[in-house]
Parts: sequence; structure tokens; C-alpha cells
Amino acid sequence: MRIAQYESGTRTPKEEMLKKIAEVLDVNYRSIYEPSLYAAEDVIYTLFELDEHYPIYLHDIEDSTAPLSPEKHIAVDFNSHLLDDFFIEWQQRKKDLADGVISKAEYMEWKLNWPQTCNDGNLREPAKKWRKS
Repeated sequence: MRIAQYESGTRTPKEEMLKKIAEVLDVNYRSIYEPSLYAAEDVIYTLFELDEHYPIYLHDIEDSTAPLSPEKHIAVDFNSHLLDDFFIEWQQRKKDLADGVISKAEYMEWKLNWPQTCNDGNLREPAKKWRKS
């Protein structure tokens, strides 16, 4: 009954309950903690908050993936070595997915269980296995 209320949005589980649900589902609780970051406004408000802790720099970049019609975009730079390390691994996982090295299911497993699935750029074994092979 309570799960149905969570699913319908009539109730919101407290953090401790989310941790228990995540444990049963075998995922990092943070992957189910913030389900409302889908609206552009929510993303910007999150970046505003992050800017208070990690100074954010905004840069103009040109997207050259379509050489006949390049587009200009804004890139977000956190100027944080730790975040850079996290982004580097995420970038590699996205490349592995695009190149067919990993499946969509493996990519989702990596994301849902991060940081336990982090391997620090192949410098160590992840705490949680996420690849099928």
C-alpha cells in the first residue's frame, strides 16, 4: 500500500526509507533520491546551489559534431579536480556505450550504483561489479 502511494506521488518516502528501498533494489539510494531533476529550471537551480560550493565557470563552445552546421553552446566548468575525475570516468562510460563496448543495461547499472562502480580510470577494481563480462 505504501509503495503504491510512493509511486503515485501521494506520499514521499523519508531518506531512511529510501535507503531501505535502495538496498532491496540493490542500487545506490541517491539514484532514487532526486526524481524531480527533469525540468530545465530544476537543473539550473541545482547549478545555482552547486555554484555556492564549487565555483562554476561558463564557457562558450562550438559543437562540431555536425560540421556543416556547427552550433554554439555553453559549457559548465566546476574547476574541481575531484569532479573532473568523476566526469572523466562518466565520459568514458558514455563513449563505451556509444562504441558498443558496454550495453545500455551495463551503463545503467554503472550509473545506478555509482560510486561503488567507480574504478578511478582503470586504476582499481570497482567495489561493486557492474559489467556482465
